[in-house]
Amino acid sequence: MEKKNLGIFRKDARRKPAFLGKAFFDMVVRFDRSRRRFFSEKDRFSTSWQEVFIVGNLRGSKPEFKVSVWRILPLYLFTFTAIFFLTSRLVQLQVIEGHNFLSASEGNRSLTRVIHAPRGVVYDRNGNVLASNIPAFRVVLDGSALTMEEKISLSNKLSLLLELSEEEVKEKVESVGNEVFTIKDGVNRDVALKIEAMEGELKGVSLEVDPVRQYNFGSLLSHVIGFTGEISKEELSNSKHFNYRPGDKVGVSGIEKTFEQILRGVSGQEIIKVDANGKKTGVLASVSPIPGEDLILSLDLDLQKEMEKALRDKLLEVKSSAGVVVAQNPKTGEILGMISLPSYDNNLFAKGISWDDYDLLMNDKNKPMLNRAVSAAYPPGSTFKVVTAAAGLENGKISKETKIEDTGEFFLGEYRFTNWYYTQYGKKEGFIDVVRALARSNDTFFYHLGERIGEKALENFARLFGFGEKLGVDLLGESSGLVPNEEWKLKTLKEPWYPGNTINMSIGQGDLTATPLQVNAMMGVVANGGKLIKPTLIKKIRSEVIRENFVSVNSLTTLKEGLREAVVSGGTAWPFFDFKVPVAGKTGTAETGESSDPHAWFTVFAPYEEPEIVVTVFIENGGEGSSVAAPVARKILEYYFNVK
Repeated sequence: MEKKNLGIFRKDARRKPAFLGKAFFDMVVRFDRSRRRFFSEKDRFSTSWQEVFIVGNLRGSKPEFKVSVWRILPLYLFTFTAIFFLTSRLVQLQVIEGHNFLSASEGNRSLTRVIHAPRGVVYDRNGNVLASNIPAFRVVLDGSALTMEEKISLSNKLSLLLELSEEEVKEKVESVGNEVFTIKDGVNRDVALKIEAMEGELKGVSLEVDPVRQYNFGSLLSHVIGFTGEISKEELSNSKHFNYRPGDKVGVSGIEKTFEQILRGVSGQEIIKVDANGKKTGVLASVSPIPGEDLILSLDLDLQKEMEKALRDKLLEVKSSAGVVVAQNPKTGEILGMISLPSYDNNLFAKGISWDDYDLLMNDKNKPMLNRAVSAAYPPGSTFKVVTAAAGLENGKISKETKIEDTGEFFLGEYRFTNWYYTQYGKKEGFIDVVRALARSNDTFFYHLGERIGEKALENFARLFGFGEKLGVDLLGESSGLVPNEEWKLKTLKEPWYPGNTINMSIGQGDLTATPLQVNAMMGVVANGGKLIKPTLIKKIRSEVIRENFVSVNSLTTLKEGLREAVVSGGTAWPFFDFKVPVAGKTGTAETGESSDPHAWFTVFAPYEEPEIVVTVFIENGGEGSSVAAPVARKILEYYFNVK
């Protein structure tokens, strides 16, 4: 055999498939040289090798090969391609997607459980606990760990354990997606233990420590404290709730909502080790929750109880459906008590209110969830005469000595306005000054005074005393009431302002409305020497003044004299004639136009020389302020001073 046939890739052979690349054929040439060196050692031939590659008799002669390059080329291409794809896949799994698989691997052996922080405890000014927390759990479902079939199969088991309808649970389970979703909160310890015992059957289900709010006095304080509820989708989309999860609790009303960021703590978490079957085997790490800050309210719990009892008894007596009592420190603006009846039990919302109970509250015609002290506005009636008198004195329309004759009637063109004393008893007061007019709540005097003052000045002083604006109390939903004027009437009623509107407004009637809190703040201005103080539910030392120095000392002295005369013999507030502590107050009877029974008002401060409390009583469609509202205020002040 000729020497030129012993090699399969010599120079002439390499030129034929040069299009495959120089590097590849260099590798082939190196392989050919190694092969020839191997066969030069005659004792290293194997039978199997001879059968496959050697042609002819090898004894005494060199082997002859007749393998074509085109036959061996696919073997190299296949090997190269396989190595390329295996290397690429290895890079993808280890480098590109390595962190994903690491997370998945960690998730297979650990479970993160949230430990929800307890909300801050709420106290009254004397240290009584008003709102606290009781131990409870939240049942959550991790949708990413389940198929749809597994989610559906959980519905029946969870409905039995949680005492929920299967339809309700099924709807929640099927809508969970790949998120961690709350199935039920407020679960007690017994139910939690059952769920823990069945953890092998409840794939994806876990428990989170989630204390439940406990309102120790329910309806007594529900309008002030409010309640918490599950955060809504709209709230979750708000940037200020960036650290909240679906199912978290958030303040819905009252101070729970106003002071949400103070009362809410910082949740902790546990990383729990689990085996391949999902059974918990230990805790890998934990971070303790940070409880919310405590809150000390300005309320006096015992006074609150007495206010509620006195008001409730009077409502039953006069068959009224609603009423309000507000008590404040006139120097600091601290609210010592706030009652709005009817009320509701905010504990219904603590563990999740049922639809039936919710419908009952929402459809109740007496609106028990409405805080009438701050969110409802009514005609203030004769209590507003304090503002009219101040406007007349400050604008120089009258002085302390000015006297106006009460003829029992006041005529404005063809319109006739009468005094209550003349209407009820057919009697007249004669010539009276502003002190006597306040004491007797004489309508005729204030009709004449309102005409002298005019609409603009009367409106201005009403606003200076806090009417027609929100006072900024620590509760959402505060009403500003209404101080009507010509612009408002043209825009709203499409009518011009008439002189008769000013006459009605001067005695607190017409379109003028105010909240009980505003009437209380007005009386506080007289009591504290001319400062409109921002009302607050938080115990504090310093007051926040809204405005001051809009009524002179002389005018305030005159107003106080008139209000003092109202509660002594000859005044309208006869229930206080024999009261041991010197007080000053103003009755009010406001016609509503909706019922034959007017609203009853009474607002009072005490003691007269150094006032430390202002109380305002309002009874919806209750009758006269002197006979209905004033006795309630007397009971409250009797308790207040007897205890002190």
